[in-house]
Amino acid sequence: MMKSMKKIYVMILIPLVVLTTLFITTAIANEAGPVSTPVDPTTAPIEKRLQMPVGTPVPCVTFTFDIAGITRLDASGEPTTGSLPTIPSATMPFCPEAGDEGESANATLPATDTIAAFALTLPDGVVESGTSPNVVWTVTRHISDILEGVTWTAPGHYVFHVSESTTVSGVPTDGEIATDPIVYEMHVIVSEIDGELVVTGVYIWNSVDPNRDLEDETGKVDYMSFMNTYVETEDLIVSKEVTGSLSSTTTDFPFTVNFTDHALVALVTLPDVTVHIRNSDGSGTETVVTLPVTNVNLRHGQELIFRNVPIGNTFVATEDPGAYDPSINLTLAGEDVIPSPEGATTGDRIIGSGENIAAFTNTNDAAPITGIIMNNLPFILVGLAAAGVVAMVIVNKRRREVYE
Repeated sequence: MMKSMKKIYVMILIPLVVLTTLFITTAIANEAGPVSTPVDPTTAPIEKRLQMPVGTPVPCVTFTFDIAGITRLDASGEPTTGSLPTIPSATMPFCPEAGDEGESANATLPATDTIAAFALTLPDGVVESGTSPNVVWTVTRHISDILEGVTWTAPGHYVFHVSESTTVSGVPTDGEIATDPIVYEMHVIVSEIDGELVVTGVYIWNSVDPNRDLEDETGKVDYMSFMNTYVETEDLIVSKEVTGSLSSTTTDFPFTVNFTDHALVALVTLPDVTVHIRNSDGSGTETVVTLPVTNVNLRHGQELIFRNVPIGNTFVATEDPGAYDPSINLTLAGEDVIPSPEGATTGDRIIGSGENIAAFTNTNDAAPITGIIMNNLPFILVGLAAAGVVAMVIVNKRRREVYE
């Protein structure tokens, strides 16, 4: 009897333990991150992702999506007569928001991960990816349904092509955006239910096929996603100053400055980087220097000015200080770099949004006199000998005066 009861207890406890474990595991999983929910199959959402090198400010621009009516199909999938509704282009304002840049509307993105993955079910915001120096910020925005507000005049199967306009309004003069060339094929099923025309199905593919079948799963997606690349440029200034009692303001110091492009730079068309030499007070005619900058001479009060350098690019500036003692004050993205670089090179540094300055200072001071300089030793010995002779004459004279 006791053995039978034990078996019954075991049979009851095992399912309870399994159910409890599943419940706890599910609760932990739900607590760990957002839960994905399926996209409404009667909507046509658009996801916009804007990727840019780390440190780039979010531009305030407007993207446009064109929706072209292609054909209307009958029940068998063959083209049929009948008009297609005109769906106006969808616009998406894309400006800095609280989820992107923190407190300041014009600040750059934080170096933190606020979105775990790209998915329509997750909120708008920013995700950081990549490894230094090719760190990428990607900002995401969404349009929930480009079919919202469309007036349908008859039930049917409608086919549209959705693409992104190559014209983006509001792009800053020192930035460039590369649009996404992808074209989506969208099939919309409109049915009459209770006397009203409603969308009962939306099917989307990431390519165009004039012989598309609704059962075709190749390339079928839940929503349309467009990826854009934005790169903005800044200036870099490499300045030269000399100090010290033995320094010369006419001495030339050779400089070498090398750049490495961020991985995203190749995806956009930017103006060439230009290099100029000028006096720090702005006087004189700028002299254009060609890249790469190798052994270009700077003297006291002069600057190398690099224009149109993409934010996110890496640079290293090095000088030959000769007999001078070098030091560097470095400013990146408008912030002083502490501690300052040691020696005559900046090391690998990343161009940021704001002032980027590498100020080189060379010092050459006279050595302090801490002992006898050997070149003066003969004169010192002669002086000592003369003083000794004078002293002896005075002593002998006093002795004679005493004895007389």
